[in-house]
Amino acid sequence: MTPIILFGATLGILAEKSLAHMLEKITPEMPVEEVLTRWPSTARVFVKWGIKAMVCGEPAWGTIRELAERSGVTDLERLCQELSEAAEGPQVFLK
Repeated sequence: MTPIILFGATLGILAEKSLAHMLEKITPEMPVEEVLTRWPSTARVFVKWGIKAMVCGEPAWGTIRELAERSGVTDLERLCQELSEAAEGPQVFLK
């Protein structure tokens, strides 16, 4: 019985970590490189908002706030909400 309990406890811990990762909110102060590396599907959101988050196939330097300001984006709250939603879904690269 102990292995089953330990196995169940291990699964519970893994599920908690996985859930916490999925519920992480993307903020304007996060580096674009980190966001694109952790959640490749966010690239579509950057494209939709006209933010050049990729330069020569590599993530751009700077925070979401910095790149948004350079691109004329002012609604950071909505941008980060859409990025967070994309991060919760399946992770695929642009096609």
